[in-house]
Amino acid sequence: MKDFGKKEDKAKEREKRPVTARYLENAATYYLGRYASCAENLGRVLERKVRRRNEGHAAPSPEQTDWIEATVAKCVRLGLVNDTEYALTRTFSLHRSGKSERVIRGTLKQKGVGDADINAALDALREEKGDSLELEAAIAYARRRRFGPYRTSKPDEDKARRELASFARAGFSYQLARMIVEAADIERLSALVTADHAR
Repeated sequence: MKDFGKKEDKAKEREKRPVTARYLENAATYYLGRYASCAENLGRVLERKVRRRNEGHAAPSPEQTDWIEATVAKCVRLGLVNDTEYALTRTFSLHRSGKSERVIRGTLKQKGVGDADINAALDALREEKGDSLELEAAIAYARRRRFGPYRTSKPDEDKARRELASFARAGFSYQLARMIVEAADIERLSALVTADHAR
Protein backbone atom coordinates (compact mmCIF):
# COMPACT_ATOMS: atom_id res chain seq x y z
CA MET A 1 0.00 0.00 0.00
CA LYS A 2 2.89 2.34 0.88
CA ASP A 3 4.64 1.51 -2.41
CA PHE A 4 1.52 2.44 -4.34
CA GLY A 5 1.44 5.83 -2.61
CA LYS A 6 5.10 6.44 -3.48
CA LYS A 7 4.50 5.56 -7.14
CA GLU A 8 1.53 7.91 -7.24
CA ASP A 9 3.61 10.74 -5.74
CA LYS A 10 6.40 10.14 -8.29
CA ALA A 11 3.89 10.22 -11.14
CA LYS A 12 2.46 13.53 -9.88
CA GLU A 13 5.96 14.90 -9.49
CA ARG A 14 6.78 14.00 -13.10
CA GLU A 15 3.61 15.69 -14.33
CA LYS A 16 4.63 18.93 -12.58
CA ARG A 17 7.97 19.11 -14.43
CA PRO A 18 8.00 21.64 -17.27
CA VAL A 19 7.78 20.50 -20.88
CA THR A 20 10.98 21.07 -22.85
CA ALA A 21 12.12 20.20 -26.35
CA ARG A 22 14.57 17.68 -24.82
CA TYR A 23 11.77 16.05 -22.81
CA LEU A 24 9.70 15.57 -25.99
CA GLU A 25 12.64 14.03 -27.85
CA ASN A 26 13.26 11.62 -24.98
CA ALA A 27 9.54 10.78 -24.79
CA ALA A 28 9.41 10.11 -28.53
CA THR A 29 12.50 7.88 -28.43
CA TYR A 30 11.09 5.92 -25.50
CA TYR A 31 7.70 5.49 -27.19
CA LEU A 32 9.22 4.40 -30.50
CA GLY A 33 11.40 1.91 -28.65
CA ARG A 34 8.23 0.17 -27.53
CA TYR A 35 5.75 0.76 -30.36
CA ALA A 36 5.78 1.25 -34.11
CA SER A 37 4.10 4.47 -35.15
CA CYS A 38 3.29 6.72 -38.07
CA ALA A 39 4.14 10.44 -37.93
CA GLU A 40 0.65 11.71 -37.11
CA ASN A 41 0.12 9.18 -34.34
CA LEU A 42 3.47 10.09 -32.75
CA GLY A 43 2.42 13.73 -32.81
CA ARG A 44 -0.83 12.83 -31.00
CA VAL A 45 1.10 10.82 -28.39
CA LEU A 46 3.42 13.77 -27.70
CA GLU A 47 0.48 16.17 -27.53
CA ARG A 48 -1.17 13.99 -24.86
CA LYS A 49 2.08 13.98 -22.87
CA VAL A 50 2.24 17.78 -23.05
CA ARG A 51 -1.38 18.13 -21.92
CA ARG A 52 -0.67 15.90 -18.90
CA ARG A 53 2.12 18.25 -17.81
CA ASN A 54 0.42 21.55 -18.63
CA GLU A 55 -1.47 23.44 -15.94
CA GLY A 56 -5.10 22.29 -16.00
CA HIS A 57 -4.19 19.87 -18.82
CA ALA A 58 -4.26 22.79 -21.25
CA ALA A 59 -3.62 22.34 -24.96
CA PRO A 60 -0.01 22.78 -26.11
CA SER A 61 1.17 26.37 -26.46
CA PRO A 62 2.43 27.55 -29.88
CA GLU A 63 6.01 26.97 -28.67
CA GLN A 64 5.18 23.44 -27.48
CA THR A 65 3.42 22.72 -30.78
CA ASP A 66 6.60 23.77 -32.61
CA TRP A 67 8.62 21.41 -30.40
CA ILE A 68 6.22 18.54 -31.12
CA GLU A 69 6.40 19.14 -34.87
CA ALA A 70 10.20 19.44 -34.77
CA THR A 71 10.49 16.20 -32.77
CA VAL A 72 8.26 14.28 -35.19
CA ALA A 73 10.17 15.71 -38.18
CA LYS A 74 13.48 14.68 -36.59
CA CYS A 75 12.21 11.13 -35.99
CA VAL A 76 11.13 10.93 -39.65
CA ARG A 77 14.49 12.31 -40.81
CA LEU A 78 16.37 9.72 -38.70
CA GLY A 79 14.23 6.91 -40.07
CA LEU A 80 12.64 6.14 -36.70
CA VAL A 81 9.24 6.89 -38.23
CA ASN A 82 8.30 5.84 -41.75
CA ASP A 83 4.61 5.96 -42.67
CA THR A 84 5.03 3.73 -45.73
CA GLU A 85 6.82 0.99 -43.77
CA TYR A 86 4.43 1.34 -40.83
CA ALA A 87 1.39 0.96 -43.12
CA LEU A 88 2.89 -2.11 -44.80
CA THR A 89 3.90 -3.86 -41.57
CA ARG A 90 0.62 -3.05 -39.82
CA THR A 91 -1.46 -4.16 -42.81
CA PHE A 92 0.14 -7.61 -42.94
CA SER A 93 -0.06 -7.95 -39.15
CA LEU A 94 -3.75 -7.00 -39.04
CA HIS A 95 -4.51 -9.40 -41.89
CA ARG A 96 -2.79 -12.27 -40.07
CA SER A 97 -4.88 -11.55 -36.98
CA GLY A 98 -8.10 -11.90 -39.00
CA LYS A 99 -8.98 -8.32 -39.91
CA SER A 100 -10.90 -7.62 -43.12
CA GLU A 101 -9.65 -5.16 -45.72
CA ARG A 102 -12.29 -2.65 -44.59
CA VAL A 103 -11.17 -2.85 -40.97
CA ILE A 104 -7.48 -2.61 -41.94
CA ARG A 105 -8.17 0.56 -43.93
CA GLY A 106 -10.20 2.06 -41.05
CA THR A 107 -7.55 1.20 -38.44
CA LEU A 108 -4.73 2.80 -40.43
CA LYS A 109 -6.85 5.86 -41.20
CA GLN A 110 -7.62 6.26 -37.50
CA LYS A 111 -3.90 6.19 -36.71
CA GLY A 112 -3.33 9.02 -39.18
CA VAL A 113 -1.81 7.14 -42.12
CA GLY A 114 -2.42 8.84 -45.48
CA ASP A 115 -4.53 7.29 -48.26
CA ALA A 116 -1.54 6.81 -50.59
CA ASP A 117 0.35 4.72 -47.98
CA ILE A 118 -2.80 2.75 -47.09
CA ASN A 119 -3.53 1.97 -50.74
CA ALA A 120 0.09 0.95 -51.40
CA ALA A 121 0.09 -1.39 -48.38
CA LEU A 122 -3.22 -3.00 -49.36
CA ASP A 123 -2.00 -3.40 -52.96
CA ALA A 124 1.08 -5.22 -51.65
CA LEU A 125 -1.13 -7.48 -49.52
CA ARG A 126 -3.42 -8.24 -52.49
CA GLU A 127 -0.41 -8.99 -54.67
CA GLU A 128 0.86 -11.55 -52.16
CA LYS A 129 -2.47 -13.11 -51.18
CA GLY A 130 -4.39 -12.85 -54.47
CA ASP A 131 -8.04 -13.90 -54.45
CA SER A 132 -7.70 -15.59 -51.05
CA LEU A 133 -7.06 -12.27 -49.23
CA GLU A 134 -10.46 -11.96 -47.49
CA LEU A 135 -10.90 -15.72 -47.18
CA GLU A 136 -7.63 -16.12 -45.24
CA ALA A 137 -8.51 -13.20 -42.95
CA ALA A 138 -12.02 -14.56 -42.36
CA ILE A 139 -10.63 -18.01 -41.50
CA ALA A 140 -8.14 -16.43 -39.05
CA TYR A 141 -11.05 -14.47 -37.52
CA ALA A 142 -13.15 -17.65 -37.22
CA ARG A 143 -10.24 -19.55 -35.64
CA ARG A 144 -9.64 -16.76 -33.10
CA ARG A 145 -13.34 -16.43 -32.21
CA ARG A 146 -14.02 -20.21 -32.33
CA PHE A 147 -16.65 -19.82 -35.07
CA GLY A 148 -17.82 -22.29 -37.72
CA PRO A 149 -15.79 -25.51 -37.74
CA TYR A 150 -13.59 -24.14 -34.94
CA ARG A 151 -16.48 -24.23 -32.43
CA THR A 152 -15.94 -26.05 -29.18
CA SER A 153 -19.68 -26.62 -28.63
CA LYS A 154 -22.52 -27.97 -30.75
CA PRO A 155 -23.86 -25.48 -33.31
CA ASP A 156 -27.44 -24.19 -33.28
CA GLU A 157 -29.38 -21.62 -35.32
CA ASP A 158 -29.04 -18.86 -32.73
CA LYS A 159 -25.27 -19.34 -32.44
CA ALA A 160 -24.90 -19.34 -36.23
CA ARG A 161 -26.89 -16.07 -36.45
CA ARG A 162 -24.66 -14.44 -33.84
CA GLU A 163 -21.55 -15.61 -35.68
CA LEU A 164 -22.82 -14.19 -38.99
CA ALA A 165 -23.55 -10.85 -37.28
CA SER A 166 -20.05 -10.81 -35.80
CA PHE A 167 -18.52 -11.43 -39.24
CA ALA A 168 -20.57 -8.55 -40.66
CA ARG A 169 -19.37 -6.18 -37.92
CA ALA A 170 -15.80 -7.27 -38.67
CA GLY A 171 -16.24 -6.13 -42.29
CA PHE A 172 -16.68 -9.49 -44.05
CA SER A 173 -19.31 -10.18 -46.71
CA TYR A 174 -22.39 -12.23 -45.84
CA GLN A 175 -21.53 -14.81 -48.51
CA LEU A 176 -18.03 -15.37 -47.12
CA ALA A 177 -19.24 -15.45 -43.51
CA ARG A 178 -21.95 -17.97 -44.31
CA MET A 179 -19.50 -20.22 -46.14
CA ILE A 180 -17.28 -20.36 -43.04
CA VAL A 181 -20.06 -20.62 -40.46
CA GLU A 182 -21.61 -23.53 -42.39
CA ALA A 183 -18.32 -25.26 -43.24
CA ALA A 184 -18.34 -28.91 -42.28
CA ASP A 185 -14.69 -29.08 -41.26
CA ILE A 186 -11.43 -27.16 -41.03
CA GLU A 187 -9.75 -29.19 -43.79
CA ARG A 188 -12.35 -28.04 -46.31
CA LEU A 189 -11.60 -24.39 -45.50
CA SER A 190 -7.84 -24.97 -45.85
CA ALA A 191 -8.48 -26.61 -49.22
CA LEU A 192 -10.33 -23.49 -50.40
CA VAL A 193 -7.30 -21.29 -49.59
CA THR A 194 -4.97 -23.75 -51.37
CA ALA A 195 -7.27 -23.77 -54.41
CA ASP A 196 -7.27 -19.94 -54.52
CA HIS A 197 -3.47 -19.82 -54.38
CA ALA A 198 -3.25 -22.39 -57.20
CA ARG A 199 -5.26 -20.17 -59.60
